[in-house]
Amino acid sequence: MLCGFAHLQSRMSVAELSKSMPGAAGRGEAKGPPVVELRALKKTYFKPDGSIMVEALKGVDLVIERGEYVAIMGSSGSGKSTLMNVLGCLDNPSSGQFLIDGQDVSAFGPDELAQLRRERRMNRQTAEYQRDELLHAAGI
Repeated sequence: MLCGFAHLQSRMSVAELSKSMPGAAGRGEAKGPPVVELRALKKTYFKPDGSIMVEALKGVDLVIERGEYVAIMGSSGSGKSTLMNVLGCLDNPSSGQFLIDGQDVSAFGPDELAQLRRERRMNRQTAEYQRDELLHAAGI
């Protein structure tokens, strides 16, 4: 099981950091599509007059394979909360691709994002219930 730490900095993408992570070369051994994949993901916030207020995410590339644990770390204002809002299907990126299990959810509307959150929560709860039942049956 790999453990990755992505440290967001204003001029460094997660992809640049992940290349230097221990175990990064072992990626790709997992079966199926990555659980999460971000390709050139950007999130820009605009002022009411249409001018750019802040570019919170600037071309983030990230791959999270099944079974990996990832920590998102960075200084204040580096985009951690914005990234987590996108990963949690609470917000859409301004551009780029956001894939979950190979499905592009970048352009999902609020209702589609809510449905995806419900489905993933239900799948997780079902898996946890099945695990607990197996442990109980085994006397653990």
